[in-house]
Amino acid sequence: MNGIVIIFLSLFSLSSIAAEVKFGFFESPSQRVEKFKSSFPVGSRFSEAMSVGSMNIPLPAGDWVLVAASADIPVLNDLSKDSKSESVPHGRVMLVSADIIGENRPRKLLILRMPLGGFKNRTWLASVPNLCNPDWGGKSIIDRELLSLDQRSLDCRAISYAKIFSWNDFLVNSGKVGLKYLGGSYGGKDNYLLSMILLSKNNSVFYAEYAELIDDGEYGDVSTFIKQHDNEIVGFRSTALMLNGKFKNAFDAM
Repeated sequence: MNGIVIIFLSLFSLSSIAAEVKFGFFESPSQRVEKFKSSFPVGSRFSEAMSVGSMNIPLPAGDWVLVAASADIPVLNDLSKDSKSESVPHGRVMLVSADIIGENRPRKLLILRMPLGGFKNRTWLASVPNLCNPDWGGKSIIDRELLSLDQRSLDCRAISYAKIFSWNDFLVNSGKVGLKYLGGSYGGKDNYLLSMILLSKNNSVFYAEYAELIDDGEYGDVSTFIKQHDNEIVGFRSTALMLNGKFKNAFDAM
């Protein structure tokens, strides 16, 4: 119990920082990357929305605390010309809910990847990513919807369960460090219900993962998980689809 109280005090004692970063018309991709990273230090608290460039990203209800942020400039391979070029710069953040942290573990998480620049008028993909690949299955997938398979404007979303903090991912690993810095911890065995949505316009991509902690059980396949957590899945699906709809509207409005 004392550990939980410490986490609450640590999170709510942080100063509130405006969730906004704007870019000048003449700022280079590298300048945008550096501005993004410096605008969102670990411990920043957000609610309602994040404004990044020309995109106003809605957040789920409640207060959110940033535990990791990164940005980069993806490199595109043009196989037809055997050449490489820089794409639109993108930023990524991981947030945890500040109001329902219990048992020293984050109960809700949000991972966002968003464009930091304007669209480029060419295809951003060499191949369809796994999330949108109609041949992709996976034993953890609960349901999936392909909104578009046009590579110039590829949209898809899915709901699954996953052990988020067991991923070997730069942002997730940075999130572990951020949680520790804030007085929290993480459980590599925890199962999260996970909503994923990918939206694209040529080289610009918006990707979101919204997650809610379920348990730390072991499941051989998705049918066993669904049988034990049907009510939670129904409620989560309703929340996730509404949130994903808001994400799509925000991206389309850019």
